Amino acid sequence: MIRAVFLGGLFIGCASSSTSLIQNVEWERTDIGTVVRVSWMGDENVETWVNFGPAEDCEKWSTPAETGADREVLLLGLPTATDSCFQVVGELDGEMQRSDSWEFRTENLPAAFSAMEVESLDASQYDDGFFVGSNPRNPAQVYVLDREGNIVWWREGEGTNLSTQMVLNDEKTSFSYNSFDRDFSVDKSAVIRVGTDGEELERILTPNGHHSFAWLPNDTLAYLAIDVRETEEYGPVVGDTVMVDDGTGPVPLYSTWDDPRVLLEPHRQWGDAFYPQGIDWTHANYLAYSKERNSLTISFANAEAVIEIDATTGEHLRSIGQDGTHSVEEGLLGRPHAGYWTEDGTLMVFTTPLWGPGKTSIGVELAFDDEAKTTEVVWEYGYDLGYYTFVMGEMTRLPNGNVLANFGSNGVVEEVTPEGEAVWRVFTATGTFPGHWSFVKSLYNDGGDQ
Repeated sequence: MIRAVFLGGLFIGCASSSTSLIQNVEWERTDIGTVVRVSWMGDENVETWVNFGPAEDCEKWSTPAETGADREVLLLGLPTATDSCFQVVGELDGEMQRSDSWEFRTENLPAAFSAMEVESLDASQYDDGFFVGSNPRNPAQVYVLDREGNIVWWREGEGTNLSTQMVLNDEKTSFSYNSFDRDFSVDKSAVIRVGTDGEELERILTPNGHHSFAWLPNDTLAYLAIDVRETEEYGPVVGDTVMVDDGTGPVPLYSTWDDPRVLLEPHRQWGDAFYPQGIDWTHANYLAYSKERNSLTISFANAEAVIEIDATTGEHLRSIGQDGTHSVEEGLLGRPHAGYWTEDGTLMVFTTPLWGPGKTSIGVELAFDDEAKTTEVVWEYGYDLGYYTFVMGEMTRLPNGNVLANFGSNGVVEEVTPEGEAVWRVFTATGTFPGHWSFVKSLYNDGGDQ
């Protein structure tokens, strides 16, 4: 017997299964119109799971197989406005047992979100999966995108706030994203943690926070914050600090004001009005954590430097630009963004070189020689495209060895091979552009590669 009822505005379906293994299957919609919660009862010692997908391919995906008498899972990754189905499955004494098959339709994408155009140029050279990302403004949005360009999970920004970054946590049970005032005149910065079902779990206030954050071990949050001080020569000047919060409140780990290698002097953007609190000095725009190195890497657009600090002590470890510990090709760093360390110990950074043709933005990979205190460009991409990216931009090494080339305010993201061949491309809608993007093969904690 199958019955359907409405409870609290949510559709709930339930059935009594005839199998000995799977009983009392129920499902309901969540706050995310593409995400459905399924629950059932079974033998606590036998693994069960859910097969699901679009109606024409109900076994396209499977949730992780687990034991337990009372099971509950979320169906993740379904496109909007799609007839879909699921079936609970288990194996008992060598025989597959299945519940009744359930059908439902996912909801439409909210009007504030725009479809994205995808070009699949060579599917044999990229992995299927999802992109966790954001549109920072016009309006601010965070979302998960599949390879076909479908937004399969979303959350709208708050008022006129910016949201430049969203990440999926290691357990893949929640997302974290930042939110801060667009013109920095009001301090309402926070990092918000949201379950994959759309329920807000935690709101961590990040006083004076902006641009970027990173999670450290033991659920400690690190984030960029402006650090405004009065100077005798220039009046109020806006530097940057890295704050860390282990749950007991934010404390400073590093400040540009305390780093003798960050020079307080006029730069190319010195007269630009950005922060109402004073002269925009260093303009930190990205913070990346390396577990292998136990370090945080900060990119400074205006100071045109990338600095690595110890994630525990805040000690300046190595840097390029200004009075850096390592030399770099003159003019290579122009408003650098998204510097981070690869597993190979190289530094990836997005930049608009000062000598580039027509201000062309590119991604470069730098190898560091700690004895000679030099760097060498070992990979680069973007010269022939001619994009000038003034806001955002990043180059991210993917598990398959390709690079995700995000050209920020140009509204273009590509996946390219080490040889520089584009194999996949997406265009955002006019007026919007991508913030930070990261790739995951699966939205489930199934032991698969990120």
